[in-house]
Amino acid sequence: MGDGQSGGDDYTIRFFEPADRNDFLGLYRSVMGPATEAWFRWKYEDNPYVAHVPVVVAVDDTDGVVAARPQVPYRMQAGETRTLALRFGDTIVHEDHRRKGLFTRTTAFAMDYYSGQPPRFAFNFPNSLSEPGYRNVGGELVQELVTRYRVHDPGSVIDEGSPAGADSLASVGGRVVSAARTAERTLRDVDFGGSVVRYEDPPAERLAGLASRATERRVHAVRDEPFYRWRFANPRWSYDSYVAERDGEAVAALITGTARTERGTVTNVMEPVPIDRTVRPRAAMRALLAAVVEDASDSTLVAVAGDTVDPGLLRRFGFLPDDRRPLSLGASPSRQIAYDLADAGEQAWQVGGLDIRRPENWALTFSEHDSR
Repeated sequence: MGDGQSGGDDYTIRFFEPADRNDFLGLYRSVMGPATEAWFRWKYEDNPYVAHVPVVVAVDDTDGVVAARPQVPYRMQAGETRTLALRFGDTIVHEDHRRKGLFTRTTAFAMDYYSGQPPRFAFNFPNSLSEPGYRNVGGELVQELVTRYRVHDPGSVIDEGSPAGADSLASVGGRVVSAARTAERTLRDVDFGGSVVRYEDPPAERLAGLASRATERRVHAVRDEPFYRWRFANPRWSYDSYVAERDGEAVAALITGTARTERGTVTNVMEPVPIDRTVRPRAAMRALLAAVVEDASDSTLVAVAGDTVDPGLLRRFGFLPDDRRPLSLGASPSRQIAYDLADAGEQAWQVGGLDIRRPENWALTFSEHDSR
């Protein structure tokens, strides 16, 4: 897996080894929050795209694992090309070992190792604190990925400390809840000549067959059976699949994930199936959204990321974007960063004829966004 590298302060930078598991979980819990062995197995060991555990660690002779640089491999479609890519996760550094360059060193180690290997590029959505570090190791800002929310509790997206300007928080809260309630008549006016069937466990084979109809060539994860079996096995979330059927044939689907979070009970529309709008009947999508919204009526909010679901249709169901008022007063889009891993024989930043620095060349959902 490559030789470890030692440097100042006697840290060894290398890939994760089985004996590191308890150290890694303890470090993660101290910095990021709860972490179980089942979650670790799902995210890093059961990933179907690589044979190793894709986590770089920094090891101190006395304290053991004191920093970690995880990444999650995906098989991606870009134009007519299918290639391995990495979604960088959160770099974790123990509080006693910060400001010693471990963020940069572990990230640079990962990029050096994977450069020229099967992963052709990497991407992630860092927070404002870590983004400068990722930019320093070659990351380029691609876009601000808009998320649309149907809000049932305004406190879940509008913080008390948010700079509301001329709008009082009460007014903002009233507006976001009103948007959801106004859409109720849309729920009552849905009939596409078929039915919606809900599955508590995503039917991987059926979803993969439906996904294979896609013609989308912007950058996105390949939706095959291994993807559906792995991606929606995250033990932290509960997933449902809504399949629109007409005359016994599946014509479109939505996958949702629900969990109790710091925002309350959140339901995310993880992705539509197929991924591109052109092969999904609009009437079927209306029926699917109606079913999702009705089932999620007790959730604090329902969220959809990106543009793979028609924003106009979402607006009819009471979803508001986080890049404009009123939600922009307390929320903001996620910032996507891309990293080129081309070797000497490949054209930099070009994958399948697409420039991965350009936002119009990506078609991302929550399924690629993070591990929710």
